[in-house]
Amino acid sequence: MPLKGKLTAGKSCQITIDCSPAMPGTSAVAIVWIPKPNTSAPLPIVTSIAPGARIQQTVAVPDAQMLLVDVDLPIDGVSTMTLTVAQDATTIAIGPADSDTEWTFLVAP
Repeated sequence: MPLKGKLTAGKSCQITIDCSPAMPGTSAVAIVWIPKPNTSAPLPIVTSIAPGARIQQTVAVPDAQMLLVDVDLPIDGVSTMTLTVAQDATTIAIGPADSDTEWTFLVAP
């Protein structure tokens, strides 16, 4: 669970996932906010992504502890995704995933 950066609460962030067309089938994606103690967070976004597809979510960053972006990929040598997380037109993290991957982002006030 590598720490990929910091997001600012009260602003929005954009999460983009591009799936390789060579993948043999759909994969799962979860975007989950970890709430601060005694608070609630938005419901997780859990969806699937088809080969060659793109998921792009613009979400408000809540006053939470962290954001987890989790992708489920088969380990088959051809399945890959590219993940990008940006805030205020600045890329916070970008990189490939070729197996199950979880990115973590801290949330700052």
